[in-house]
Amino acid sequence: KRGKMNQQQLHAQIIAVCRDEYKSIEEIAKGVGKTMKYLNNGVISKMVSEGLLDRKYPKIPTHPEQQYKAHPINDEDNEPTLF
Repeated sequence: KRGKMNQQQLHAQIIAVCRDEYKSIEEIAKGVGKTMKYLNNGVISKMVSEGLLDRKYPKIPTHPEQQYKAHPINDEDNEPTLF
């Protein structure tokens, strides 16, 4: 029996699915085992507004071929953190 996934786990899975390249809602839904309707109903837009995902077409949120990619945690321009 699978336990219910909490939002943090879902966000982590979505980020894992689209870490390296832009993915459509359909591809993300398949990757995380959720419906497109569920993801379109606030999950993806919330992640975009929180800076977790980037849109392929940022100026056209409803673009018919809109895709999403995980926002890089560390920009390559930044100096690496030294411990």
